[in-house]
Amino acid sequence: MRKIFAILLVITSFANAQFYQIDYDLKTQAAFTNEGLNQFSQAVPDVKQREMILDGMKNIPIMNYIFSFNESESKTVFELKVNNSQTQQGPFTAIPPAEIGINSIVKYNEKMFYDEVDVMGKKFLAYDSIHFVDFKETGKTKEILGKKVKEAIGKFQQYDLIAWHDDSNPNHFSPDGFYGTKGLILELHYKYVKDGVEVITSWIPTKITTLKSAPVFKLNDKLKKIQYSEIDIMYEEFNQKQREEMNSGVDKK
Repeated sequence: MRKIFAILLVITSFANAQFYQIDYDLKTQAAFTNEGLNQFSQAVPDVKQREMILDGMKNIPIMNYIFSFNESESKTVFELKVNNSQTQQGPFTAIPPAEIGINSIVKYNEKMFYDEVDVMGKKFLAYDSIHFVDFKETGKTKEILGKKVKEAIGKFQQYDLIAWHDDSNPNHFSPDGFYGTKGLILELHYKYVKDGVEVITSWIPTKITTLKSAPVFKLNDKLKKIQYSEIDIMYEEFNQKQREEMNSGVDKK
């Protein structure tokens, strides 16, 4: 009898599951710390060039993402949109999500994400861990696109996070690589400092579409799998080779 009840419970839960496609504006703010600004001024002595870069940091273009999920996975895909406000982007482009790359599939059972990347003309399937955050409820609530959400705050390493989640949806998924709330994260903000720059990233939902069925996500298993950390090593080795070839050319002269 208990087994039958358990099976019925699973079937009922699956039938009542809500799957969404959520459109996001990814907004990024960036500013130098005092120490970072001093280092930047020394590295870029030309005043006009510094002003151009600083102005670009104040006007980082918005990136558009589409986020969807099924029972155990989610997918976050960059969607290129051009509007009148973004025609003059300047020298600064948006800083991509800190944890999951550009077009990623997250497997929550594995606590991993996979991102198809192009490294100097070669494609790989890069992977890395997602991060559980011990979020704490603040008691604050609001409405996002008709959904009542609760605020929770947390910290992971150098990241300070604010998540607005819908606990009526049991999926504890997130559009980025941070999760741990009691329900689906609809809006996410986090702040961190890296290389003398303070960055604030905000995932702002603009549209929620209820899906009739669970979407299916497929990885390109034909690609070679590499850890995300290997990408930096590959670029560093390439740059080192370029420097050696340049130095060799100078010596021959």
